[in-house]
Amino acid sequence: MNQYGKGKLFVLTVPDNFTDLYKYPEPTLNAMRSYLRGDFPVRIEAPAKVSLFAYDKGAFIVESFRDQPVDVTILLPAGSALTNLVTGNRLTELPSAKGPQETAAAPRLSAYGVKVQPHSYQVFTTKK
Repeated sequence: MNQYGKGKLFVLTVPDNFTDLYKYPEPTLNAMRSYLRGDFPVRIEAPAKVSLFAYDKGAFIVESFRDQPVDVTILLPAGSALTNLVTGNRLTELPSAKGPQETAAAPRLSAYGVKVQPHSYQVFTTKK
């Protein structure tokens, strides 16, 4: 990443075989997601083959294309509530020690942990 004019230029090294992108380590994927999402209100931290689909009115889907269950961390602006739309259960925020720390460039986020089963999805909504 570098400043270019009034914007930022990001360069991503892509393998010759683009399916090797699935082999990127989770911390690398999470850093890429963080940059690409910018100030988007919801973000996930997860390994490859886990996707976030955002809709209007605070609704979003976390879908796993993996062959085994996966733990996903959902990051929302501090003070947001997270509810599973299918079950109606309100999720409990993870202790702050497990969530990202607040900095001047990155305000505090609320972190929620969910387990997504293989080849399935979960639907959520947020409220402030």
